[in-house]
Amino acid sequence: MSTLHHDGSGATERLPNGPQQRFHAQLVRYLPSAEEKSAAKEAKELGPFWRWVGTDELQYAYLWKAVLIELFGFTFLTVASIGAVISSFGRAPGPDAPPVIEPPALGVAVSHFFILGILILSFAPASGGHLNPMITFATVLTGHTPIARGVLYIVAHIVGSVIGAQIMKVSDS
Repeated sequence: MSTLHHDGSGATERLPNGPQQRFHAQLVRYLPSAEEKSAAKEAKELGPFWRWVGTDELQYAYLWKAVLIELFGFTFLTVASIGAVISSFGRAPGPDAPPVIEPPALGVAVSHFFILGILILSFAPASGGHLNPMITFATVLTGHTPIARGVLYIVAHIVGSVIGAQIMKVSDS
């Protein structure tokens, strides 16, 4: 059994399974680009504190691409979440309006399960698929995400939620 490797150019090559692979399935692995490899080499020359802060990443396009992906993903998540709640509870949720789906919380939960699953699987190779400021904060605290990237992701999440809410507000009127 081997895995498929995509190098970003459309070419695919088979790689032998490594010892860390647990499942006997074909997986798609996205190896880092040349820019990401050079950034990792430069980061190794820095001390551990500066690697943790991550300001060296600010000059590379892959970081800004990841930030835009998180912004777009969180905007879509906000629009889809508001849409799921409206479709489950009806146009004007309130104590007098009967819910459209019974129980309405089940409709919201199931839709969020699929929305988040699809978004995380779609965006994980490029940005890590955080799509949640608390996940980003936790990965910064545990050292898995540099501080600069974490701050940019959280700002993207906030801006994405505002954009998504405004899209739904405009579409409601």
